[in-house]
This record gives sequence, structure tokens and C-alpha cells, in this order.
Amino acid sequence: MKSHQLVYQILARENDYVSGEKIGEELNLSRTSIWKAIQRLQQEGLEIDSIKNRGYKLIQGDLILPELIQEKTNLTIRYKPETKSTQTDAKEGIEAGNKGNTLYLSTCQTAGRGRFQRPYYSPSQGGSLYVPAYSTQSSL
Repeated sequence: MKSHQLVYQILARENDYVSGEKIGEELNLSRTSIWKAIQRLQQEGLEIDSIKNRGYKLIQGDLILPELIQEKTNLTIRYKPETKSTQTDAKEGIEAGNKGNTLYLSTCQTAGRGRFQRPYYSPSQGGSLYVPAYSTQSSL
């Protein structure tokens, strides 16, 4: 997992401020690396409060961690932060022979399509998750 994902996990499990030093010790990262990870999380749309001598606190937002989803389910995860359409991704995956029980995830679609190729409105900063599912089993 990338450092910003690990920092997110720590902030998400804590209810109070966590010092950069404590995060750094737990992850064996420098405070500069922690700061860069916080910046990356904020660029991804998470609201993180920072108070000098107290640390960082996750105020609002979620981060998709495909590795954890895959680890905790029997699903194959195909994640792109931005894609034209998850429906198109799923169709291409099926045509390429990807196995069933696959989730195609994205937080931003630039040309989302629904049933019958109808345009599907999908705002880029709307906090949405787009998930077409393809399964060869009936128990998805």
C-alpha cells in the first residue's frame, strides 16, 4: 500500500488528532513524508484538519482502498481514480477474458454511460462511487 493510504488508515481509525511523529513512528516514515501524504489526501478531496503541536485529524471524506476490498472479499477489484465509463471498463474486461466476480470501481467518470448507452451524469467531486459488477455466479 502507498504511504498516503497507510496514513489515511491511521487517521480514519482515530477520533482525535494524531501527531505526525506518532504516524511516522508507526509507519517508519519521516514527518516530511507524512506531510506529503496529508497533502495527497487533501488533493484527493479529503478534509483533514491540522493543528500545530497536536497533529492531524480526518474531518470528512473516504478513500477507496482496492487492496483491502479484494482482501476481505472473493472479488477481483479493478480500480481507476478516473475513467471514461466503468460500464465500458467492465465490457472491455469481459471481452478480454477477465474472470467473473469482478468489480470495476471509479470515483470519477468523464463519459459515464448507463443502460442502452444513455449518458449517465457523474460529477467528478460528488463523492460518488461507480460500480458495475460482472459475475459468472448468481450469488454476487
